[in-house]
Amino acid sequence: MTETPKLSIYEKGFAKTDKTDAILVVDGKRLHVNKAISHKLTRHEKLILADKYKSEKLSTYALGLYDTKRSFYDFWYEKDRKFSDELKGKLFDSFFDRYADSLH
Repeated sequence: MTETPKLSIYEKGFAKTDKTDAILVVDGKRLHVNKAISHKLTRHEKLILADKYKSEKLSTYALGLYDTKRSFYDFWYEKDRKFSDELKGKLFDSFFDRYADSLH
């Protein structure tokens, strides 16, 4: 008789139910979630996740959420700039591509 593998606490907490409608794959584990959870994340938190898991699609989406000069104030404090150098470069490019002409 084959023994069923023991589920981790994360797999138990993110098991498929009738209320889950999306799957996140993190470190090879399939986590069933409700899409509404992702709507509660701030644009800054989405960038952190995109950077941590090297998700180009999420990174592009999250960068698109920075659609005003004021939105870039999210990075005013150094503690809010804990990203990879690659993402910092993308943020820099995104800001200056949009607003370089108005900085004079």
